[in-house]
Amino acid sequence: MIVKKIFNRLHPNILVIISGILVITGFPPLKLGFISYMALIPLIYAFERDKFNLGVEKGFLFGVMLNLGILYWLSLNKGTEWYWAVLSMISAVLFLSLNYAMIGFIFGLLGKKLGAIKAIALLPVIWVSIEYLRSLGRFGFTWNNLCYTQLYFLPLIQISDIFGSFGLSFFVVMVNSILYLLFFKNISLRARKILLSFICISFAIVFIYGIIRISMYSEKSNKGKFIRVGIVQPNIDPNEKWTKIYYDDVMNTLYNYTDSVAEHNVNLVVWPETAVPVYLRLNQHGEMVRIRNKMKEHKVYLLTGVPDFKRIGGEYKYYNSAFLIPPDEGSIPTYSKLRLVPLGEYIPLSSVFPELGNINFGQGNFESGDSITIFKINTSNTSDTNSKSEVKFTVAICYESSFPDIVRKGVKKGSEMLVVISNDAWFGMTSAPYLHAEISRFRAVENRIPVVRAANTGVSMIIMPDGKVKRKIGFNKKGYLVADVLTGTGSLNTKIGDWFSILNTITLAVLIVAIFIKRKEENR
Repeated sequence: MIVKKIFNRLHPNILVIISGILVITGFPPLKLGFISYMALIPLIYAFERDKFNLGVEKGFLFGVMLNLGILYWLSLNKGTEWYWAVLSMISAVLFLSLNYAMIGFIFGLLGKKLGAIKAIALLPVIWVSIEYLRSLGRFGFTWNNLCYTQLYFLPLIQISDIFGSFGLSFFVVMVNSILYLLFFKNISLRARKILLSFICISFAIVFIYGIIRISMYSEKSNKGKFIRVGIVQPNIDPNEKWTKIYYDDVMNTLYNYTDSVAEHNVNLVVWPETAVPVYLRLNQHGEMVRIRNKMKEHKVYLLTGVPDFKRIGGEYKYYNSAFLIPPDEGSIPTYSKLRLVPLGEYIPLSSVFPELGNINFGQGNFESGDSITIFKINTSNTSDTNSKSEVKFTVAICYESSFPDIVRKGVKKGSEMLVVISNDAWFGMTSAPYLHAEISRFRAVENRIPVVRAANTGVSMIIMPDGKVKRKIGFNKKGYLVADVLTGTGSLNTKIGDWFSILNTITLAVLIVAIFIKRKEENR
């Protein structure tokens, strides 16, 4: 086999690097996700050629390559000095590469204890378990999950309403493992036929299920409540926004587009993350009064990102928040971001070592919120203007949209729609704004709810529960959009959560424990 001969001439570390590069090509905005189904083959070959030794090193090297390709834009952060930006990127890459070092360690361990074929068959279990564990806690991260390589293959991602996004990562690794066994292992003809049939049937089932689920969704046939939403994309430079000289321009841009949106008889207007560069709670510059008067004039609700604060025990705490401002004198529900960006919105361990707070990565000194807020809007149904209905929705602020658990918990509490507000301007014309935007499509499919995404510089869009983009404004453009949105009611994945990834994690843990128990018994 020609490929095998080429692989034999290359150093194992070169094979690992090739795998990392191939996986990167599958992520948005590139539409090469099909490569991901064979991208891990050089990595697996490198492990087997070295008899599964040096697994940690191989996994770490793979992680460095992958994370560099996914996170290089951190070094281009406009909000800080270049050297801090580069340092934050290097820190993130090295830290996140430890997860792949763990994959390498476990894969190497199983390869030595169970043999190559069994270890390769278990690689999807290993991969998904680590992806799931990596998503947990304050340092959780999911942008490099393999499922996102399949975002442009709409039928394939539909299975996430049962298995979650981790289920699609499992599918991608499983295909890699089977292809490796088919083309690189000396197995019987019967085994080859079984594996080939299995992979073909698996693709057919996933694809057919996806087609059926997409065909089942129709705004005319599905039950739900319509809400007409307007999104404002001001496309304002984040460094200019916070200077006094540009303040009037910033607010006038927001108001002018809101006036245009209101002409379409919308129920809800959405401004992006921290759209208002003042503390509305203090009515600085009289802006809260001005906004409330504007909403009364147009008879619409406004959802906007704002900086906020609370005084707790004589000390001020600051938050990245969202306010829902009603078209009357009613109260203003708020939500404060739960998942903050390490080194972006807070410095890890700064509460233990206060001097760390003096380091400037361009971060805000924010605190985490403590609960999910269910926002409610009384709106007229567009099919019957005389009837009133209540629409419930939750908000994910920027980075939070990449965490399935936050969105799912909101839907379980009654949310029928997700609103994502973001500001991706800090990273300019890189892949970051595109990948970040596309990630929201998974949140729609996982929970079968629409997603309304408003981003300062884009990409702003309306995503339907089947993951289709109904309307959008491209990156680095000013403008607004209006669309009727049909609410959703959740899915099986919403009800039962990360059952698939948890099952994989438990299976792997039991297997590792059994191996160590057996080793201990053998040493007696």
